[in-house]
Amino acid sequence: MAIDRDRVQAATDELLRLFESGSLPEAVARTWIRAQANDRPSAQWSLGNQLLMWLAGTEDARGFRQWEAVGRRVRKGAKAFYILGPVTHWIEILMTAEDGTTGPVRVPRVVGFRAIPVFRLEDTEGEPVVYPDYTPLVRPPLEEVARAWGYTVTYGPGDGQCFGWTNPEAKVIHLMTHEPGTFWHELGHAADARTHILRGGQQPDEEVVAETVAAVLAICFGQDAQRLGYTRRYIEGYAAQAKKTPVAAIMTLLNRIHQALTEIWTTAQGLSADIQEGTA
Repeated sequence: MAIDRDRVQAATDELLRLFESGSLPEAVARTWIRAQANDRPSAQWSLGNQLLMWLAGTEDARGFRQWEAVGRRVRKGAKAFYILGPVTHWIEILMTAEDGTTGPVRVPRVVGFRAIPVFRLEDTEGEPVVYPDYTPLVRPPLEEVARAWGYTVTYGPGDGQCFGWTNPEAKVIHLMTHEPGTFWHELGHAADARTHILRGGQQPDEEVVAETVAAVLAICFGQDAQRLGYTRRYIEGYAAQAKKTPVAAIMTLLNRIHQALTEIWTTAQGLSADIQEGTA
């Protein structure tokens, strides 16, 4: 399905109408990508540590002994980079059991963090590493736009914190679900970053732009039933932080949203023209 200016404008108008009428659906539950047993250790890392890994220029990083465990060794002279691991102490607290008895229970408490050295796959040698493939059978529409901008789009297990993230500096979009709307949200961040400097850290303006882009594209591609309930809840939350209604939050950022959508459809149209010329 082609994406063009008229279709995007109509979808934007439809989204605003739905918000104003209050007729957006309830959110549909999304599924996480579940980790497979032979996955890399970084699949269980925090989002911050995963970003450190991507900024180091690799998709797999492990400690010295972890590489040895899979038949690889760190090359002489290779330099580690560092991730943060929690430092925990065990403490005793009093808890009441279901039978009404109270007694001490030992529980872990995070008291700080320590730097952990890890090495990139590219700085090791030895046996080949076999990875599970989390790529969906059907790629989301417009993924080729992200690739045209130099982004790598990857899929992996969810960490319980978010469904995806975008790092414009590392040129990575990482997804923890196969739901297309999540990709479009992250594509919205990537498009926004082409005309604005993003601060990151889930800023209300950046999140409203990205989620509105995702909702407009969901309408364009007939995925609105799966996405718009989540959009309603998501934008309501960030609009409340700015003390605005969802419609006011969108209208305030409408020019910026249109800029992001323009970046997407212009690139998509250019790619389509290239394909048609190549097959002529």
